[in-house]
Amino acid sequence: MRRDTCAGLVVGGLLAVGVFLAARWVQPAPPRRREPRAPAAVGAQPAPVVPAPKLASPEAAESRVEQPASGFGPTIAGRADSSSLDLAHAAPAADTAGASIAGSVVDALGARLADASVALAFALNDWKYERVDSAGRFRWTGLAPGNYRLTAIAEGFLEPEVHALRLLAGEQIEGIELRMTAGILLPGRVFLVEDGSPVEGAKVTATLLSVLPGPVFHQRGRWARSGADGRFMLPALVPGLWSIFTSRTDATLTHRLEVVVTGEDAPLEMGLERGATLAGDLIGSDGAAPARGLVAVWRNGRLIARDQTVENGHFRTRTFAPGPDSLLVFARNRDRSEFSARSIAPIEVPGVHRHTVHLLPGSSVAGHVLDEHGRPVAGALVVARWEADGSHFERSDVNGSFAFRGVLPPGAVGLSVAAPRVGAETDSVVVRLDPGVEHDGIVLHAHTPTSIRVTLTRCPVGRALRTMAASEGGVHSSWSLRWSEGETITAQYSGAYDGRSVFVAESGDRVLRAAFEASLGEELHLEFAFEDATTVEGKVAFTSIVPSNVTVIDTEFGFVYSRARPARDGSFRLALAPGSYILQAHRSRYHGPPLALTVPADTDRVAVELAFP
Repeated sequence: MRRDTCAGLVVGGLLAVGVFLAARWVQPAPPRRREPRAPAAVGAQPAPVVPAPKLASPEAAESRVEQPASGFGPTIAGRADSSSLDLAHAAPAADTAGASIAGSVVDALGARLADASVALAFALNDWKYERVDSAGRFRWTGLAPGNYRLTAIAEGFLEPEVHALRLLAGEQIEGIELRMTAGILLPGRVFLVEDGSPVEGAKVTATLLSVLPGPVFHQRGRWARSGADGRFMLPALVPGLWSIFTSRTDATLTHRLEVVVTGEDAPLEMGLERGATLAGDLIGSDGAAPARGLVAVWRNGRLIARDQTVENGHFRTRTFAPGPDSLLVFARNRDRSEFSARSIAPIEVPGVHRHTVHLLPGSSVAGHVLDEHGRPVAGALVVARWEADGSHFERSDVNGSFAFRGVLPPGAVGLSVAAPRVGAETDSVVVRLDPGVEHDGIVLHAHTPTSIRVTLTRCPVGRALRTMAASEGGVHSSWSLRWSEGETITAQYSGAYDGRSVFVAESGDRVLRAAFEASLGEELHLEFAFEDATTVEGKVAFTSIVPSNVTVIDTEFGFVYSRARPARDGSFRLALAPGSYILQAHRSRYHGPPLALTVPADTDRVAVELAFP
């Protein structure tokens, strides 16, 4: 035993000596270094790319700068001393020497920016930030090999697209130039509508809806606060359509602006008026204990204010505009067993209005779901809807019975059936409920759905199919996505198809549209054939707003057939079957004039042009 131990010690000692001598004799290879031919401009150019700099050795040719990636890290807080720029960042386990990235931040004219920050990310959201030095220079050292993203931030300047860098072990990249473009400053003023006096401390928020054609920037929302004179300045806006609104705790917004920012814009005038607030206590059905729950204020079917109560049952809603219409105050406790829904007089003056809300026990409803032959329907989805706060759902059991136990508010509640196996919503019944009372014997009638088996011929082989079957008005529809393995495919549909209905299918350069007659409970076997589509190439001529969609309405069958999203230059392409259509460009609540289009059967291509205000 002692001999084996001694032999092991001798062998281990010899191995340790060999490793030590090898480490002394083998010298580490010097780090690779890349020197750029010229500073690579990164910043405000369409789809910008940092050019690959000249490599000092062929081994470094694998290193490259890739296309920009989307995304950006959190907002910078504080200022770092320029002496800390040589510290290691981003690092999963770097080599002793480590890779490095160095360069400078400049404006559109090439002048260096001394008040900029550079952001570098190794992982998806692992952003590290450092301020540049007084000469606008930055350097990141001690970097591990891998993929990085690099960008810059400066007050008053647009954020360029984030660029991707791929580093090898020990690689050094220098001379990168991050070029930034000054943004548009949009001034404005916030005032009280009642007397025109300035509003101090109002928050003005701008949200970008769409950009105008031009350079691509990484753009976030902007905000500013008004000063003592009510004036504010929104910084660094990109040209485009912005949604701008303002608010303050004791005032409410009179209007929201959608402004096209181009660089020569008039100052914004944002008018506020003093708002009303509803405050009070939420009392349980026992009349003494405060309740925790929700209080919501509705006006003409629209939610205008709400609040979650605190421990003592007190609530205070956000401000809302006074008006001549009566208000509906809806409240419920946390477990949805007590409710209150009562109308109160209009609140037409600003200020805090107190209102104590007393909750009442929830009501119950029970009944059955029957088909057209009087037989019970199992698994039907029964929907209970009331004037405020939404709806509640229950399914019928094997006997067709359903019940809502103490979870419905007193007052008028609508009951209906909505289940694919029974067709569509049928026999909507309105029941007036009393607090804490169970209403039973409710009978809801549902119908057996129409069963449609569709065989499609001349299908494009190996192409995805988008199909739709819709009854008149397009209310009851069923969509499916199938992969065509041959020129014939069968699809199954079930729904409340009653009367004249439509079947539509799209796949690349072939389309299908056909009408058929159906009745509830009928079983149909239909066969339709694809036909070659006509290519409709168009362009949206716009002056200020980039449209988000082009809607296509089939005038023969009377429903929206397809939609196209235009490119940045306004161009779009559609595949339509021969027939009559209406094309219209739209974005949000903006709509261009409709264009009537007839697609003939004997042509392959049609050119159109849409207008947009």
